[in-house]
Amino acid sequence: MAENTINVITSHIPQVAAGKYRINVKSENEILTASSSVDFIVSGFVSQIPQTEILSVYPPKEGHGNYAGTFPMVQFRRSSLPWDFEFIAEGERIPYLFLALFEEDEFDQESGSIDSTKIKIRNGNTSDLDPGYEKDKEFTYLTVPKGSMHLLPDADEMRHLAHVRIQEDQNTEMNSPSQTSIVLSKRMAFPEKKYRAVVCSYLIRSGNTFRLSGEKTEVLIVLYQWNFEVLANNAYQFNDLKFRGFYDENTSERRNYENPVLYGEDKLFAFLEKNKSRFGSMLKDINSDDKKRSEILSLLKYEGKTLKGLLHELKFSEIGYHKTLMGNQWIAELIDLGKVPLLHHLKSGGKIVSWYHGPFVRSGYNVVFKEFSINPEQGIDLGENIPDHSEKLIFYSKDTNMLDLGYAAAWQLGRLLVMNNVKVVQEIKKWKHQLRINELILSQNQEYSPVNLSVDNSVRQLPDLIRNFIINILKFVDFPYDYLFQDETMLPEGSLSYFKLDNTWVLSLLFGIFSIDNDFKIRDFKRYVLHNSSLREVFDYKKDYTGFVMHSEIISNWPQLQIETDNISGFQYVTDVASTVRIFLVNGTFKTISLYMKNENAHFALDFPNQYAVNKNTDGLLTFSNKNGDTEYSVSGFEKNIYKNRMPFDLLFRQSKVVFTIS
Repeated sequence: MAENTINVITSHIPQVAAGKYRINVKSENEILTASSSVDFIVSGFVSQIPQTEILSVYPPKEGHGNYAGTFPMVQFRRSSLPWDFEFIAEGERIPYLFLALFEEDEFDQESGSIDSTKIKIRNGNTSDLDPGYEKDKEFTYLTVPKGSMHLLPDADEMRHLAHVRIQEDQNTEMNSPSQTSIVLSKRMAFPEKKYRAVVCSYLIRSGNTFRLSGEKTEVLIVLYQWNFEVLANNAYQFNDLKFRGFYDENTSERRNYENPVLYGEDKLFAFLEKNKSRFGSMLKDINSDDKKRSEILSLLKYEGKTLKGLLHELKFSEIGYHKTLMGNQWIAELIDLGKVPLLHHLKSGGKIVSWYHGPFVRSGYNVVFKEFSINPEQGIDLGENIPDHSEKLIFYSKDTNMLDLGYAAAWQLGRLLVMNNVKVVQEIKKWKHQLRINELILSQNQEYSPVNLSVDNSVRQLPDLIRNFIINILKFVDFPYDYLFQDETMLPEGSLSYFKLDNTWVLSLLFGIFSIDNDFKIRDFKRYVLHNSSLREVFDYKKDYTGFVMHSEIISNWPQLQIETDNISGFQYVTDVASTVRIFLVNGTFKTISLYMKNENAHFALDFPNQYAVNKNTDGLLTFSNKNGDTEYSVSGFEKNIYKNRMPFDLLFRQSKVVFTIS
């Protein structure tokens, strides 16, 4: 699919709507007539939509940023979800749910209040819901006052506020479905307000009984909800990342500067004047002409926890231990390579401090085993067999008088990981035994040539169970976090860190796995494990791999973030090791990392003017009308924005790439 192509369909109607069904079967013959019936239920989400069905929401949960002009949206993993129940309006199937947006101060915060202008929050029992699939569970519903009913969509508007997106070039590395459904709010978010976004459905109440309805009512069942806050539209903050190539300041002193968030241009210019030694050239450009003033003010705009704001605030550096230890040149050099001093318990019961490093090291690190080196005269000599004990991989640093346990720890981890999987242990033992039998047969055939016993060459193939286990290990799937990032300073919150993969560490990990049972020759380890075609697609010890890891709430809130290296998409693999930590590995090297959202994944918004008088009762609402077969939509208070048959494309908020460069 072309980069600028977005495939959108108006709906995805499931073949069978949610509800209760009965199949009646009648059979007749000359002897007897019989009939029977089978009842079954096609379930839909009546009281709550689980988190697993939500791909993303915007603004993000607990977001605090410049979301003014945004129409909140929710994206479901299943493309047919909004149409699970069969509701018809003017001859067309409409969604059974919608996204309502309310200000926090519109809710009745006091239980038992009699304020008729506030939205009431109530609890009900699922036994009173029709259709009811779950019994005796609590659900939440809202009662909306008449004065706020215009904030809710009617049946025709609900049809326009939901659609299905199809992405033919979906990146499978992100584990996102190719078809998703999106529902957006009728109401726009305004500055300096706290909001609650609620996925809900209309209810008709009869006594204590509730029934889902496709008609607009004052009772809403809460299916899913989240909160966010919109910053003032005149917030500013200096961020040097935004000004690279545009404005330079003294980089040696940059880390010592504090850059507060300032509200209003007056406070901004007062801050710049007060720090004229830093911002003298910027002030000169601001006062030179209106165009430069506008450019600089747009760069100074504080975004908060929007995608753009979080990207610009990412700390970008090579991975490494960032605590300074003074007084020893050799210690400083080892830290610069990515090693960390950690407490080490000795077998005798004593304690010392030893060096450790994980699989991700700095670019200058280069340690190899002789048997796996391009130059067989260089590297650490392992002998004929792979190490059968972690102590064979403990090394001593004469410069610092400390032990180096990085490779020994990798071996031990591999051993522990495989010992926790009994089936894989048994399969490795069985496979190594079969290989040994084959070797004995080959040896006997060579010694007694008149008698040739048959050899099972299929044994040389790595069994699927072992291969799949190893592939997950090599991709760091469900991997112990502390072995990857052994100190919090290596990967602080809000960081993007690039690294080199230490192939020798990965080999040590594999040694620990295949140390199970009898000795394993390095020759056979290479031939049957490392040269396996499926494993080589993930890890080839002869190649250089680099990558980067992101630790940010961007990972959880923007799951479809697009990332490229040197303007090329596609990675050796991408692995989430935590909800906010994602590893990207590249086959080769790279110089730039570009992050952005494609148009088909973007949220919905209009450019919000800096100065705007808000009429909370009428402004910022999407309205629809049909004229001569064309559907026109407009946003109240923004009367210039009127389009025909262009919803939702015109509301897609396009963002430029944010690029990080390795210098």
